[in-house]
Amino acid sequence: MSLFPRREPRSRPASRSRRRCRDCGGFIEARTPTTKYISTQAELLLDSEKAGNGDVREVKSMVDANRTFILGQCATCRAVADRAKHLVAEHEVFALRLGTLSYAEDLFTSGLLALDLLGVPAATADAAFTSAGAKKAVGLLVRGDVGLAHAGADARYLGRLYPIFTIRGQRQGGDGTRWSHLASAEVDAVREGYLAWQKLRVERTQPIPAPEGGCMFCGIGAVMGLASQGASIWGNERKIDSRTLGGPGLGTITGHLCPVCRKSVEMAGAFGAQTLTRALLDYVGYKRNVWAGYPEAEGLQAWAVTRRGRDGMANPTPWAHEKALAEARRWAASASKTAPGALVWDDEHGARPAVA
Repeated sequence: MSLFPRREPRSRPASRSRRRCRDCGGFIEARTPTTKYISTQAELLLDSEKAGNGDVREVKSMVDANRTFILGQCATCRAVADRAKHLVAEHEVFALRLGTLSYAEDLFTSGLLALDLLGVPAATADAAFTSAGAKKAVGLLVRGDVGLAHAGADARYLGRLYPIFTIRGQRQGGDGTRWSHLASAEVDAVREGYLAWQKLRVERTQPIPAPEGGCMFCGIGAVMGLASQGASIWGNERKIDSRTLGGPGLGTITGHLCPVCRKSVEMAGAFGAQTLTRALLDYVGYKRNVWAGYPEAEGLQAWAVTRRGRDGMANPTPWAHEKALAEARRWAASASKTAPGALVWDDEHGARPAVA
């Protein structure tokens, strides 16, 4: 069997006496349990036009329409659903982060159905979920930007009939063999998701350099990430007043933050007097107690306003431009269980309580 079959819907109508599988659209055995689905809305095609690139643009409207469909599930798709339930049970913590367990089961089922559609043997697919990279493979299976599970969901026969009777459902076609209701473009969408899933599964982390030489706060020049993430791992471009970063009045400085410093900023909620201090103390391991916040450090500078930063020379390690880094570690270790007051920060004395 070809791994990537290309099919066009066949025009021969299915027999009204035969029930179809809700997933693959194939005919099911007469004694297979069925479920009644009632669609209360339907798409109405108002107009269609062909674009210059050959794509057909359809103008649709929604109308009220009660349509009843009786569908079952073939033995093959039932086995896929059982495998999805097993995956959810094996990775329950991850599944709960997606929402409810029932939603996770449906999403996993769509991903496995996509592999089934392309002819990937069950044993081959399951091997990916039991190997050393099992967690990564499972996560990628349902990740939105990979698109495998979503393409699999779009390919399911029920999706075009319920809860909305779609234009695709009205043109369902197929001859009752598994997946015969799909057009080649729909198979292509699943194939693209599969190829992305395969590529990302074997992808390894590598250093991804900062767009402007270093992180605005800590000055690190590169962070580890996947090549497919590219510069997006550095987040959106930031524009910050140089005085907020502990520098002289140089105006607005543009740059990016590494994931660690960006998390500190997000937890702080905004750029302010404590944000820079928070980023450094988070890095050195400061564990504030429930009654304490973060101190305001005087004299602390971000990499972006130092000479190294202005010259674009990245730090070999985070915050290496701060000579008082070791002192910060000691202070954080001793202050983690006490409420902090204001600090004075300078290269000669390091972090010390401010004198009123």
